[in-house]
Amino acid sequence: MPNELQQYTNEELLEIFPEARTIIPALIKDYSKQRKELVKAIAEEHSNIMANPDEMFRYFWTSWLKLTKVQDLWVIDKNIDRLQRFMQPVVNEPKQSNRITDNQIEDARAIPIESLLNQEFRRSGSNLVGRCPFHDENTPSFYIYVQENRGWCFGCNKGGDAIDIVMHLRDLNFRDAVQYLVGGQR
Repeated sequence: MPNELQQYTNEELLEIFPEARTIIPALIKDYSKQRKELVKAIAEEHSNIMANPDEMFRYFWTSWLKLTKVQDLWVIDKNIDRLQRFMQPVVNEPKQSNRITDNQIEDARAIPIESLLNQEFRRSGSNLVGRCPFHDENTPSFYIYVQENRGWCFGCNKGGDAIDIVMHLRDLNFRDAVQYLVGGQR
């Protein structure tokens, strides 16, 4: 019979490889830095894409952005999550399923609201104006304040940041809305 590979728990692996206690936090820090830079790059590229008036251009390049950089963001998140789970015995945190981090919340709020809505907006100064995604209307009353990345409908008085918008549109709770935004399931 061939030798079966022995399965070790995370605690046992940390005892066998004690240097992992210093290496893994450094890796998590490095991945977190890469993640922050990538989120910033995605937001900047998305802004540039949405500034182009050509609808096909915007569709193509937004799709490309999702298939490349957003996918890279997903891989980084998976690596961070895996490393944090591995280090859990060291920090003695209780295991939680579907836990969201402050970084994920920050990244979810950074996703441009106009990318979440499948419609055209017109510029009004530094803001965007369009029809409300929450109710039927003939006159546009939904404003996106691009600098703050917040939206508000003056017709139905609904809005907020990207997380609030997804919560209203998809009828999700806060955690599910954050996971929806950072998980690339749009």
